[in-house]
Amino acid sequence: MVNIINYVFLAASAVLGITILAFVTKERRKIKGKINNLKNKHNQLQTKAEQDLNNEEIVPLESVENKSLVFLFAVPLLVIIPIIFSIGN
Repeated sequence: MVNIINYVFLAASAVLGITILAFVTKERRKIKGKINNLKNKHNQLQTKAEQDLNNEEIVPLESVENKSLVFLFAVPLLVIIPIIFSIGN
């Protein structure tokens, strides 16, 4: 009688072990699939970013600095000149 109970528990634990193993394998495959999808998306975005960077027109730094200097002096003048004319009148 005790041997039969031992065999039943052994069979039940074997079935439980196989079920857990199957579940873990299934979940592992899902995770691997998600990782591969993320890698593919990353590679696509990286390729697109490189293409965009290659197509980007490079603006020389000097032209940007010159424009910022123009705005640095032009904006205060646009404020000061009307004040001077309003004081004169």
